[in-house]
Amino acid sequence: MLLGNEKKQINAGPKIFAAQVGFVFFLLLFLSFVLQFSIMYYTTLIVFLICAILEFAVGFCVACKLYPFIRKFY
Repeated sequence: MLLGNEKKQINAGPKIFAAQVGFVFFLLLFLSFVLQFSIMYYTTLIVFLICAILEFAVGFCVACKLYPFIRKFY
């Protein structure tokens, strides 16, 4: 590889699931904003921000940690 870096294989399943959860959060935020459901909007926004801050600050992906438990049901 370029500069002596090697490819690191990861399990993409949890990351894809996290992206899907993020998209659902976005849709909930958008719809609740457009329909003016303020309680739903702010609740969803707070949960979304907490998850984003955890991922950014300490690298803890909430959806990735929930993935194995959700995977058992489907």
